[in-house]
Amino acid sequence: WKGPCVALLTEAGFARWISHLKTVIPAAGYDDPGGHLRYAHGQASRFRPDAQGRFALGDRQRHAAGIDREVTVVGAGSRVELWNPATYGLDLGEYRHDIEFHQDEFDLLADGDL
Repeated sequence: WKGPCVALLTEAGFARWISHLKTVIPAAGYDDPGGHLRYAHGQASRFRPDAQGRFALGDRQRHAAGIDREVTVVGAGSRVELWNPATYGLDLGEYRHDIEFHQDEFDLLADGDL
């Protein structure tokens, strides 16, 4: 989302997010709308908590968010975000900027799913 974080959504929330992107990205006039959808799908991972309710972030997610030993947990409407406390709020590149626009739009439509 906005900056280097790991966003946690329910499966239903992620499905709604992708459905939303499939509607708005083609209409936005991007040179490569398929690239934006591949980017969104490529960033996703499925997590299952262990018996104690914990889950481990993979290397890709930790590296992308710059998370090492400490994490900032942010409730953000339709999702929960995990941040490196030192990088909270930073932005990442052109695709990320374009996707963020649609994330804000999507959050306004969210009906409470994570």
